[in-house]
Amino acid sequence: MTALSMKLPGLTEGKMNALGGRLKWPFTEKEIIKSLERLRKCAATFQFALTVEGCNVLKQTLDTATKGLQVQLDTSTKVAELAQSIGTMSGIAKEALKMSIQVKEILAFANEMEEISNDVRHLTDDVKVLSTRAQNRHRIEVLDWLSSNKYSERHREVCGKRVQGTGNWLLECGTFQAWIDQCQPALCCTGNPGVGKSVLTSLVIDHLKETFRSSQDVIAYYYFDHQRQDRKPQEALYGSLLRQVVSRQPAIPQAVQNLYETAQQDHTQALLSDLVSTFVATLSDLNRCVIVIDALDECPDRSQRQAILRTLFNIKSSALQIFVTCRPHLPEIDHHFAKATQIAIAANEGDIKVYCRLVLEKHEAGLDHIDEELKEQVVETIANQARGM
Repeated sequence: MTALSMKLPGLTEGKMNALGGRLKWPFTEKEIIKSLERLRKCAATFQFALTVEGCNVLKQTLDTATKGLQVQLDTSTKVAELAQSIGTMSGIAKEALKMSIQVKEILAFANEMEEISNDVRHLTDDVKVLSTRAQNRHRIEVLDWLSSNKYSERHREVCGKRVQGTGNWLLECGTFQAWIDQCQPALCCTGNPGVGKSVLTSLVIDHLKETFRSSQDVIAYYYFDHQRQDRKPQEALYGSLLRQVVSRQPAIPQAVQNLYETAQQDHTQALLSDLVSTFVATLSDLNRCVIVIDALDECPDRSQRQAILRTLFNIKSSALQIFVTCRPHLPEIDHHFAKATQIAIAANEGDIKVYCRLVLEKHEAGLDHIDEELKEQVVETIANQARGM
């Protein structure tokens, strides 16, 4: 085709030269016959290539297909021009022209398809966003329905009372570490009022969260408080625990979804038995679930405390671990934890010293007349006289 185009003046020269060149036929008879034969072979090859490429184009991306079609269009157009220039190849010229028209139509269609594809892609992205928003709204609705307990706010409030560097004695205690490492079922920490059980509980919660941060293990907790009594303490406890367990799951468990839908249809709140059975069902999907309950003795009614402990200890799940703090010498608690691990909590001498030093530092401006030796004597005296209180 290149050789032919070089001899055709209309394709390679200016208008005046092309006009003069057309008066003289540039090919001999031998060259015409040879060119015709070569064009026939090119046409056959081109048709075969179109068939093969037509199949392959369907497998390519739209951009790649468009580029391939554009090459085919350029080729068929050039074949048509060359055939028309020779004059005697009207059949090949018509076929090449027909192909070029078809390719143009396909290209136009491909462009339309690209626009449609972009629109569909944008619509798909929008649908995904809307679907995610709807799922998030539904998730929040289910969680709020399970419990309105502000457990995280209460936890932050207790953490605010904690002095940095205190309480580590409990985390370093061999009994506590064995409870975690050996997945022992229950640990009860007892102590008199005012020794800092709730503050230690907040430390345990944060320690467990950090320990299991990279795992699928779940930590759920509940602070009883005599100043904030729930009308139905058992429902409040299990609703809050279930909410925390569900919030750690990538999707709402089917058991929880079924419970929610049934309650919505009946316009009722979930029964205690349903909350407990659903909580137990969610444990089957967990490797470990640690339940931390602070100040169980502040649950307002002894029968309620008994029922809570009876239910917890009746749950047959190797995934469940229980950590409880309370006052000592409560019969219902002693009964259930008789065979469980226990730790007695008392004011720790090291923690008292840390706290006293912090107080002295805060009032340093008014104590500048007291030397460091005397300050340390004050700290030692207070720590010695505390006697675990």
